[in-house]
Amino acid sequence: TTSGQDTLKLYYPDDQVYAVIGVGAASGTASIGGASGSTVNAAVVLTSPVAKLDNEVNTATLASDLILVGGPCANSLVAQLAADTASGVPACDSWTLTTGLIKEVSNAFGSGRKALVVAGTTATDTRSLAAMVMSGTLDYMV
Repeated sequence: TTSGQDTLKLYYPDDQVYAVIGVGAASGTASIGGASGSTVNAAVVLTSPVAKLDNEVNTATLASDLILVGGPCANSLVAQLAADTASGVPACDSWTLTTGLIKEVSNAFGSGRKALVVAGTTATDTRSLAAMVMSGTLDYMV
C-alpha cells in the first residue's frame, strides 16, 4: 500500500524453509519487524574474492581472519599451522582423529588474525564439519 511508504510487509508460506531478502540500495540499511524479525545494521558489498585456494593466500600480509577447509594433509596452510604444536592442530603424520576437528587458532601465522580450521578425516567428514560450522559449532575434535 502507499499509506506507509517506509513499511514493507512480506508474507511466505508455512512450508518456507529459507529466504534471503534484500531491500534498498547496496549501501543502505533495512529493518525487518515483527516477533520473529531481525534488524540489518549495514549491508556489506563484497568486492574481492572470499574463497581462495591455499596457494593463493599470502600469510605474511593477512588483513582478515581465515576459514581454512581441509586437513594438514590436503591444505598447506593447515599444515603450516600444525607445525606449531601450540596451535592444537595435529600434523598430517600424527593425525589420529576418526572424524576431524573444528578449531580456532589465535594469532595464525603470527599475523594477529584468527584462523578457523575445518578439517575432516575424509571429504565426507569435512563436509559434515562445514555444516556444523554453518549451524554455529566453533569447537569440535573427534
